[in-house]
Amino acid sequence: MEGLIFQSSEFGTDEIYANMEEYIMQITRDNYSQYAQMVQQMFGKKASSNDPLAQCDYGNFSLRFKPVDINFTKPNWDTIMTKRDKPAMSEEEFDEAIKELARKEFATGKRDDDAYRKLCMQHGETVSPDRKAIYESSMKKTGGKMNAACMFWDSKGNKTLSYNPESRNWKAISTDEEFARARVFTSIYICITKISTFLILCDLAVCLATLYVSFSLVFALMRYLQGKVFLIRFYSPTTLSSSRAEFRLPSRLACA
Repeated sequence: MEGLIFQSSEFGTDEIYANMEEYIMQITRDNYSQYAQMVQQMFGKKASSNDPLAQCDYGNFSLRFKPVDINFTKPNWDTIMTKRDKPAMSEEEFDEAIKELARKEFATGKRDDDAYRKLCMQHGETVSPDRKAIYESSMKKTGGKMNAACMFWDSKGNKTLSYNPESRNWKAISTDEEFARARVFTSIYICITKISTFLILCDLAVCLATLYVSFSLVFALMRYLQGKVFLIRFYSPTTLSSSRAEFRLPSRLACA
């Protein structure tokens, strides 16, 4: 399995894993060939012209250092997962940050896309390959030009980064380590949302139980007082006199 692909553009989010496909694309051996064929067809349309794209063969490892004269957009490393000089925070801080984000979004019912995307990338980058170094190394060998494969491999021959010259999108092909790391993020995030849901249900159950007990006590008291006689004394401050009245609860109450 090729893993996941993080796109540097069109970066939307929703629940990780639940709706994570909004901004993360999983590539397997089954759909990788389909994606590669789509790009190859795009290159094939240029074959009869003098367009430099006709020299490209997407994903061809043997062409990884062959330069081609095509215009390309340089990668924005702020939106592409790559190894950083140091982690954004410690593991304990990551755990707490994910939990806090989950609690916040659950409480408000709104997705904080920017915070979610940034934290997810920072968390995953702790195991990312140095894609920036791999890219820069390739650029030195091709004289700063795009290679004919439009793809970049690490020293072990693993695909790490690809470029689509038509859409001008960069895609970071994730490793198994990054995929496993994403599952850790998912488990923490979803666990907190489930706990929050459980606590709300508990609060609701307590409220319903309290109402039930309160009404039960009221009904029990009213049954106890059925048929009882109450004497009510009225006092008039103007005449300095008082009067008395009797009040009897009916023997049968509608609520009983």
